[in-house]
This record gives sequence, structure tokens and C-alpha cells, in this order.
Amino acid sequence: MKIKLFIDFDNTLFDARKLKAPLFEAIKSLGFSEPEILSSYKEASSDYNYSPIEHLKLLQKLQKFNMENAISKVDKLYEKTPEYLFDDTEDFLKNIDRGKFEVDLLTLGDPDFQKKKVEACGAAKFFDKIYYCKDQKWIFLKTIVKLNEQFYIIDDRGDALFNILKDFKLCHTIEINRAAEPLDNMEQPAPYMGIKVKNFAEAMPYLK
Repeated sequence: MKIKLFIDFDNTLFDARKLKAPLFEAIKSLGFSEPEILSSYKEASSDYNYSPIEHLKLLQKLQKFNMENAISKVDKLYEKTPEYLFDDTEDFLKNIDRGKFEVDLLTLGDPDFQKKKVEACGAAKFFDKIYYCKDQKWIFLKTIVKLNEQFYIIDDRGDALFNILKDFKLCHTIEINRAAEPLDNMEQPAPYMGIKVKNFAEAMPYLK
């Protein structure tokens, strides 16, 4: 039986920051200031399920605008998402031992938004299964793997991996932090002491 290998999407395979910048510019063109955009973004992200549509709905409470036009502007942004995959993403996904691993995508966030990004950027074709979860991963994983099951997971959030290891003792975790970035607004400090890498070249030997 193959071992499940779960791989995160945002900031692991896909540079989410490169989408955020044009997204904010599109919202700014609707007549909103940077402080308004940032504060509403923080509110829209507070439940870990950010959605551009819900973000726009929050902003419409501040100032009315043409929602249909705004959604069209956001949808246009997905066309460039193939450019936002990290340079080593495709080679890594192509070279994983498919005889050993079942390769599954596990991404936290609003399912509609995550699905649009995953499909538009071309990453979907590399996975055996794709899981869009609204719950934190250490909670969601209990619905698809056994507590005593061996599996691997690669994620950029050390706090998620720390909590996964609490329940799944046979899990192999790899934290990827590509640019030693500070914690994002979703990640909480956690004493994760497992494997840490900066790119997929460093991660691959752990999958042998």
C-alpha cells in the first residue's frame, strides 16, 4: 500500500504573496484606501478561510460599488496564476516516487477560492487526491487518516505541523520556509522541532 504524502498549497507550492499584490490593486481601483483594504483583509482572514468575494462584501458595507464588475476584476487575476508557482514546484511534483507515495494536496482555506487557484495554476493534474479543508489540518486529517497511520506532510506552517505531531505519532513532517519569512497573520508561534527546509531540493532526500 502506498504511503500518503500530503503537500500544502499556499507558500509551499504557490507563492500566494504574488497573487495578493494584484488582488489588493484591483480592490484599490474600486476606490478603497490601503488601510481599509488591510483592515478588511485581516477580518476576512480571521477564520482561516479567506475569500475575495467575502472580502468584497465586507468592503461594500463601507462604500457601495458594482459587485459584478469587482468580481470580474478578481476572476481576471487567475489567468496569471501559473506564473506564481515556485520555480521548483513542477520538477518536484514530477519526480516524487509515485510507486511509494500517494500524492495528495491538502490546502486550508475557502474551498471555492482555493479550488480556483489550484486549477488555474495547473497544479491539480499532479495530485491523486485534492482536499480543500476549512478546519485546521490537524483536525481535518482525523477524517481521512488513522491515528496510527504512517504518512508524510510538507507545509509552511510550523504551528500546524506541531499540532499534527501531537496526535499522529507516525507522521513525518517537513516544514518549508523558502525565505525565512516572518509568521503570516494566520500562523501562531509553536515550538516545532522537526525537519525544516528552504526548498524542495532540500526536502526530496527525506522522501527517499
